[in-house]
Amino acid sequence: MTTEIVKAEEAATVPEPRGLTPQTARRLALAERLLYGAAGTWAAIGPMMDVPVWAHGSVVLTGLASGWRLWKRTGQDDSPGLLLAAMRSLPVLGWSGAYTAGLLAPVIGYPNGWPMLGAAAWTAVMVPMAPWTRSRGLQRTIAQMPEYAAPADETVVQEIVPAPTTYEGHLRLMWTTSPATGDTQLTNIRQHREDRPDFDAVILAPAGQAVPASVTQKNVAAVFDVPPAAVHLDPVPGYGPGRLALRYTPGEAKEDAQKGHLEHLWHTRVSGPGGMLPGMEMIDHRIDEDRIRILVEADDSAMIALPRKKLARALKVEDPELVMIETDDMSRGVVTIYREHPLINIREATREDLTMGADGFIRIGLRHDGRLFK
Repeated sequence: MTTEIVKAEEAATVPEPRGLTPQTARRLALAERLLYGAAGTWAAIGPMMDVPVWAHGSVVLTGLASGWRLWKRTGQDDSPGLLLAAMRSLPVLGWSGAYTAGLLAPVIGYPNGWPMLGAAAWTAVMVPMAPWTRSRGLQRTIAQMPEYAAPADETVVQEIVPAPTTYEGHLRLMWTTSPATGDTQLTNIRQHREDRPDFDAVILAPAGQAVPASVTQKNVAAVFDVPPAAVHLDPVPGYGPGRLALRYTPGEAKEDAQKGHLEHLWHTRVSGPGGMLPGMEMIDHRIDEDRIRILVEADDSAMIALPRKKLARALKVEDPELVMIETDDMSRGVVTIYREHPLINIREATREDLTMGADGFIRIGLRHDGRLFK
């Protein structure tokens, strides 16, 4: 959608706001301050005087009407106008609120001195502030702010792009805003796991066209700001060059790098010829967010031996309490390395746990991995 901007005849129809001379501003501020002094005095003593009900009601209704008008302005996209309306509503709202508090004091049991103090505080703030006079100067300042004027032959494109609220929407936005992707679309997005960014998708070119040559592994990696090794592009079976299968696996690549580092560390510092526990081979392992689990098997000529402090030293774990070891006392064992101490959040044994079951066992608590200890 395009619109031409700035026409001389439209600018001429906007009236220039009339400002206040310094002398006029001083007189208006003086009159405003005298009015606040009188209004504050009435807000302090008026609620306690025997006057007609309509006199009290008019003050309350004036405040309600001013608050309603200001609330209606909040729905308009006009921040300078809203600021002016708020400044001009402030004296009326404060005065009506102080007067209403004085009317309600006997009803709710508060001493009369509190509403009088509120009226005095309102007067002390409004008199030096003079918000109505200041708003006139603010209105002139806002109106005189320079605006951008485009050349006569320039057009402005107004495009509203909603912010993505899902992971798929964020991926599509990154794809469409990249110049390397051309007119292609990212479709059929399927995230592997909710806790990892990896996903599969199909790159779709416009009907009758092939995916452009600019959609390469390197450029796609630049779109998502990941190493090229985390991007895999392949033809879609059964379709032509208008589609490409995209596999995006930065989480998997990071996990593979961690596994490779762990395997190298174990071989060089634990099971290898120069390690602390030669012959204790790693046969499987799993890396989670909060822990690493390693399945260890001893050589055929040795018994399983996994001293915790030696393992912690070899694996560069600063606190040996973070390393838990379980073995079958024969050939295999499981080494668990925690990010935080696992026994901090383990609950204590309850009366039900300590009651012997039909199998003759009692449960005295939980193990480090949350299993029952009988």
